[in-house]
Amino acid sequence: MDMLFRQRVIINWEKLKRMRQEQAINNNNKENKKQIDHDYHIGNLVLIVTPTSERHKQRKLSSPTKGPYAITRVYANGTVRLLRGTFEETISIQRLLPYTPVNNQRWPSL
Repeated sequence: MDMLFRQRVIINWEKLKRMRQEQAINNNNKENKKQIDHDYHIGNLVLIVTPTSERHKQRKLSSPTKGPYAITRVYANGTVRLLRGTFEETISIQRLLPYTPVNNQRWPSL
């Protein structure tokens, strides 16, 4: 029974479940279109994307990325180890962008 009106409510749970599943697949496909297909290797240079939660603390025209940093190790679980100055840090590849030098700049190799 409906709480406001005295009538029986019939819900097609299978249809509702199917619609939610289709929406999840559509959302996943939309998100995956933004992904850059790139294989990371030791010695590659990458930029770290600043999360949006931290970006609102920065100035308006500041760079949304940090780096470039060199990859020292690639793991099978979707993370890489970066050399950030004097320490190494493990970061998910979802937070990384491949670095491409501007105007043929050279960066020291490992």
